[in-house]
Amino acid sequence: DARTGGLRWYHQRKANDALDHDLGAAPTLFRSPELKDVLAFGGKDGWVVALDRMTRKQIFQTAITTIEGRNATPTEQGVRVCPGAYGGIEWNGLAYDLTRNALLAGSVDWCTTIKKGKAKYIAGEFFFGGDYQMDPEEKATGWVTSVDASVGTIKWKFHTDKPVVSGITPTAGGIVIFGDTGGTLFALDSADGKPLYRLPTAGMIAGGVITYAINNKQYIAFTSGNVSRMTFGNLGDPSIIVLALPN
Repeated sequence: DARTGGLRWYHQRKANDALDHDLGAAPTLFRSPELKDVLAFGGKDGWVVALDRMTRKQIFQTAITTIEGRNATPTEQGVRVCPGAYGGIEWNGLAYDLTRNALLAGSVDWCTTIKKGKAKYIAGEFFFGGDYQMDPEEKATGWVTSVDASVGTIKWKFHTDKPVVSGITPTAGGIVIFGDTGGTLFALDSADGKPLYRLPTAGMIAGGVITYAINNKQYIAFTSGNVSRMTFGNLGDPSIIVLALPN
């Protein structure tokens, strides 16, 4: 309750998570064509989930990346889990395309082997009580998936050579804009996911992508490059890139 701070309701996706499948992105709120008030979210477990905000019941769940070892328990020998510790939907959540009633998700397809071990505290080090090993970095790829926001069926999927952790921006004009950690900006056709435009930027794209108009001219702006410590590297110098569409 926003006035009192009291708990009204909650939805637990996973209890006792030992696979690093937390929810790191904010949920998306929208009203469907059926006039349902919906809460949708995507997590590091690789699923898009929609809940009816009135009944609190799940409407659908849809896998958007490789799923393996979903309910695995770590062992001393190790268990393989997909998505892994750096996989699934990371920090930028789902986008809702009102025109096409679609949820758009960018995700990371990257698996992990997780091992159980004794907890040993070392000052300044990670404290897992075990260990994990990601698949080789060259195997880390990405997806952008369009999901029917009413029933959860997949409309289309677009595969990228590098992970997608950026924001996804759908437009009323029928394009979907995003970037990958390899530094490529993409524009896809909202109807079928076919690529319309690619721009190599030489810097990883991991934040939001915005579009706006000034004096009847349309612009696209985003950040490229990173120098801070980050899971997916620090490719390129930090830059703000602004594109103008032809008149």
